[in-house]
Amino acid sequence: MLIRLVISKCSVLKIVGTTLVIGDSLLRHVELSNADLVFIPGIQLQGIATALCNRNLRPEGYAKVILLAGTNNVTVMQGDESAYARELGCIIRLLRFYNPGVRIGISAILPRPCDHLQSEEWVEAANLAFEKVAKRLKCIYFNSAAYYFTKGLV
Repeated sequence: MLIRLVISKCSVLKIVGTTLVIGDSLLRHVELSNADLVFIPGIQLQGIATALCNRNLRPEGYAKVILLAGTNNVTVMQGDESAYARELGCIIRLLRFYNPGVRIGISAILPRPCDHLQSEEWVEAANLAFEKVAKRLKCIYFNSAAYYFTKGLV
């Protein structure tokens, strides 16, 4: 079963499946079965944390949560690894607070051509921070950006 949802900042989401995938508008191109996809166009990491705090995004009941976000932070954070680590760590702690047994997967930022060509080092710094935080907080890290490069999709 494939469920695609676009939610606004004031929407309340409560769908219980096996996997919840949270991200920005890049998720509209993702096809997964047996997963609930929630994408919020233009969302930044702190927006996801706010949606969790305000209970507009509810991760309870899911066995796994995958986060595919951060692309919209690239030009704002400009490679500041500590800012990425702080925002991602906050999201992970909130997910575990609301759903203590959840397994969390963190995807590398999927670079858009404009991000890769103009700020390649910022994307690399962000992905390095994501990988470090995932390891430190015992999450699974997917270096999905490498797939896109090897397939010539970026």
